[in-house]
Amino acid sequence: MIVAVAALRYNRGVELLTATAVLIWSFKVGAPADAPPLVAEGRVYYAAGDKKLYALRLEDGSELWSRRFKAPLPEAPVSAGDYVYLYVPHPEGRIYALRAADGKNVWRGRAGPGVVKAAVGERAVAVGHGEAVVFYDRLSGAEEGKVRFDENVVGAAYAGDGTFLAWTGGGYVAACLPRDAEPLWRTRAVVGGVYVVAASGRAYVAGASGEMASYDLLTGDEYWRTELGEPLTGAPVASGDEIFVPGRRTVFTCDALTGEILWAFEPGGNVVGAAVHRGRVVVACEDGRVYAATAEGSEEIFKLESYAATAPAAAADLILATDGEKRLLCFKFE
Repeated sequence: MIVAVAALRYNRGVELLTATAVLIWSFKVGAPADAPPLVAEGRVYYAAGDKKLYALRLEDGSELWSRRFKAPLPEAPVSAGDYVYLYVPHPEGRIYALRAADGKNVWRGRAGPGVVKAAVGERAVAVGHGEAVVFYDRLSGAEEGKVRFDENVVGAAYAGDGTFLAWTGGGYVAACLPRDAEPLWRTRAVVGGVYVVAASGRAYVAGASGEMASYDLLTGDEYWRTELGEPLTGAPVASGDEIFVPGRRTVFTCDALTGEILWAFEPGGNVVGAAVHRGRVVVACEDGRVYAATAEGSEEIFKLESYAATAPAAAADLILATDGEKRLLCFKFE
C-alpha cells in the first residue's frame, strides 16, 4: 500500500488559461434538478425536480421528448445503446427501461423504495434495494440475481467484464457478478459516505472522511490510500492517468497509479461538482461561478445568475450547467 504524502500544489490566483465560454442555449423546467445532465449520442437527458425526464437535442437544446413520473427524480438516468434506464423512487419504486428515441417503455420493474441510481452493463442492470443489489436482464427486465449485504446499499456502478461495484452507507465496497449470490470480494474502504468510480481495472473510492483509496477490481487488494485533508463531497472523475476528486472547497488531482496528489484547485467557495473537459477540470461552485483549471492555471469561464444546482457535464466543446432558476444552460468554449 502506498500512502501519498506529497505537498499540495495549489493554482489559486494563477490566471494562465485563455479559455472562455459563451451561452448558446438554455432550457427552463418546473423545478431545479438534483442530478447533473447526462449527455449521450447527441442527446441531453435531464432529470428535473418537476418529476419529468427531458430529452433534448444537444446541438440547440430543442425538446425531443419528455416523460412525467409520480415523484421527483433524484438521480440522472443511465444510457446504454438504444435505451436509457431510470429509477423513480417513492411512491413508485420502479426501475424503467425507456427507448432513447422517444421515451416509450421497454420494460419496468418493481424495485421498491430506497433504490439508488441504476448501473448498466452489457447484459445486466444493477440497482441497490435495501440490504441487497438486485440484477435485471438489460433487455427483458427479468430478475437475474441478488447479492445481500449486512447494511443498506447506497450506490452501484459498472466496472466492465460483467462485474459491478456496490457500496454501503457504512463504507463497505464490494465487487459482484449478477448470478453469484456472494461478492467476489468485499472490504471496508473508508469511513462515512462513499463515492466510487471504476476505471482501468481499478476501483477508486472517495469518502466523506477525506480519504481516497484504490483497489484491484479482480481481487480487492488495496493499491494505495491518500488523505486529502477535507471532506469529499462527490464522485471521483477518471481521466487518463489522473483522478479528479471534488472536496468541500477544493478539487484534488491525484495520480491514478500511485495516489500522489499532483495539484489542487481551490476556487474560494464551496464546490458543487466537477467534470473533465479535454484535460481541464471544470468546477461549479455554490455561488454560480464556473471555472476551468489545470496544473498551470485557472480562470472563471462564466457565472450563472443563480447558484449552481448540480455538478456540470462536458461533451465535445460544450459545458452544461444547471442553476437555481430552474434552467439547464449550454455553454461553448471559444
